[in-house]
Amino acid sequence: MEAESHQRSGEIHVIVGPMFAGKTTTLLRKVQSERGDGSDISDGHRLFDTSQNRNAITWTALISGYGQNGKVVEIAREYFSSVTRDYGIQPRAQHYAALVDVLGSAGRLEEAYEFVSNSPYKEHSVIWGAFLWACRIHGDRDLLKLAAKKYFKLEPESAGKIVAIIKSIKDTRYGLDSIVTHDGVKLPCWPLKDLSSFKQKFTPEAYAKLDVIGIDEAQFFEDLYDFCSEAADHDGKKVIVAGLDGDYLRRSFGSVLDIIPLADSVTKLTARCELCGKRAFFTLRKTEELQTELIGGADVYMPVCRQHYVGGQVAVEAARVVLESQVQCAS
Repeated sequence: MEAESHQRSGEIHVIVGPMFAGKTTTLLRKVQSERGDGSDISDGHRLFDTSQNRNAITWTALISGYGQNGKVVEIAREYFSSVTRDYGIQPRAQHYAALVDVLGSAGRLEEAYEFVSNSPYKEHSVIWGAFLWACRIHGDRDLLKLAAKKYFKLEPESAGKIVAIIKSIKDTRYGLDSIVTHDGVKLPCWPLKDLSSFKQKFTPEAYAKLDVIGIDEAQFFEDLYDFCSEAADHDGKKVIVAGLDGDYLRRSFGSVLDIIPLADSVTKLTARCELCGKRAFFTLRKTEELQTELIGGADVYMPVCRQHYVGGQVAVEAARVVLESQVQCAS
């Protein structure tokens, strides 16, 4: 088995971004479907409209962005049609898959199936991988069986792949034994204090059969670099890592950025600013705690753009000074 693992080619794919950027959702999609379509989940029409280079890449980013919000299906459909009509861009399989993502997020599976069936890429695994993921999210068993049968017929090497998902024991928001996306998708996982213990806990025999390892909230693992290097370079595993690229002060957080030199690909996600709707690259902490590791959700953090991050930090610091002075006066 040792010799066999040396012959297998491993990979490392890194997904980074601020809080609420959909990192866990993207991780689960990559782990579960391994679509490999190269489409980014990013900001939508603002990026496309202001781009001087309106091409297939920016179009994919545009349509995929609507996958974060199932309420704008019709807008996504219009953009899908307009880029061909107005800009002469010919859609490829990943563009059709991006619109399937949007329909799937909205729960419109019958419509998505009709769209896939009538697509010129109906014999392409990318579009069926997108549909398979949508069926899995919404639990439609009949369509799920149909999608899985078609997908694995087109991608036989993906059938029966063994995957494992790991998260830090520090993240107890949804229980220790699962990870949950903002859309409510829930999958079992291995909660660990450190990654070096995974092989032993999973058992060496089972580990040898693993194909894909997903790591969520990767910023909490100090041994991330060593684990990813060993798993990909020596053991031939595909490792998909999702984590914060910085803390609330915009400083490097954990060792996620350290593994970028190891990575085959890096996906930088953004959220939407809670205050103005622009692309949010940063996370603003609402509370007074100063420690770097403070796990929380919308009650503690908000995604913000650069303008509102700078203004928000000034306001937070001012409030903190006032509170500290009041405490000192009281004592």
